[in-house]
Amino acid sequence: MADGSTQPRRPQSRPHSRRAGLAFHNDGERTTAYRALEALACAHCAGVIDAGELFSRHALMPGGSRTRGVTLLPLCNRCRPLRLEGDENEEQHEG
Repeated sequence: MADGSTQPRRPQSRPHSRRAGLAFHNDGERTTAYRALEALACAHCAGVIDAGELFSRHALMPGGSRTRGVTLLPLCNRCRPLRLEGDENEEQHEG
């Protein structure tokens, strides 16, 4: 390569989601809510998370408790209902 590096540059990938804010699951667990920027598949039910929909993520850690190589899997509101913090008017989706 012209710049002397041996590794090819990876193309910049577009983000699939953006952080929407703090949220709560139905069981009271606090989480981060994300908003899909394009259609995604739920890692639990394989249902579609449409662009604009809120969803949460579940961390899958290979090899137990290691923190390197953590994979974040999207979970739809039907499988893991959530509501944004401070959004009392938003109905919770029952799963």
